[in-house]
Amino acid sequence: MPDNASASPPYLRIVTTYREKIDAGELKPGDHLPSVRELAAGSGISHATAAKVIGVLKAEGYVITSTGATGGTVVAARAQTPADYVRTIQSTGKIYSRGNYARIISAGLVPAPEVAAAALGVEPGEPIVARSRVTYSSEDVPLSASVSYLAGSLAESCPKLLVAERILNGTPGYVAEQTGRQLGGTKEQVTADAATAAQSADLAIPAGSPVMLGRNWIYDTSGEVIEYGESCSVPGRWLTYQTRL
Repeated sequence: MPDNASASPPYLRIVTTYREKIDAGELKPGDHLPSVRELAAGSGISHATAAKVIGVLKAEGYVITSTGATGGTVVAARAQTPADYVRTIQSTGKIYSRGNYARIISAGLVPAPEVAAAALGVEPGEPIVARSRVTYSSEDVPLSASVSYLAGSLAESCPKLLVAERILNGTPGYVAEQTGRQLGGTKEQVTADAATAAQSADLAIPAGSPVMLGRNWIYDTSGEVIEYGESCSVPGRWLTYQTRL
């Protein structure tokens, strides 16, 4: 069987290396990539091939061109999908890749809103866990605001869910650890809208600004929902979905 990696064109092998470093958090938003000249010299490729590498990474939303005194090609801020969170939990034991962090705004039992109740298979108004957070870049810029809903029955076996502090392996990872349930998959939906007053306050943007809204479900291996979440992200953050055929 041929080695697909070694058979790939040189530019694509370099692109893949940078993709993997960015996805793993080895390169975080704002980090500089080599210039085209430096990349060509350091990788032993032509100037045209180095330019192609940077062009592909830009087209895929991995990097942007920054201007000013510290200008150049830098890693772009990117939105993480629920699938990204699950992969990060499984590979590193933590929910956020290097460079992002979250502040927990509130945590506790609340009456289940209608959509969250349907997602968790409980009656509207039934007590469920709600954890609200704002996620920031390494430069303390708000990137997204989100709330996670979990079954109220987990409050006893997973007491940290009711504490407004970060759970380093994330709520689904913590529930799996405490209950023995295994993470099985995710589903997500996204749409665009205008920021409400509450969303604009959380994200420090003008009311009415364009935002990306998300809804997500994280399942265990039996197909039962561990967590249902809703999020609101600032513009300019690409969601990336990639499949292997």
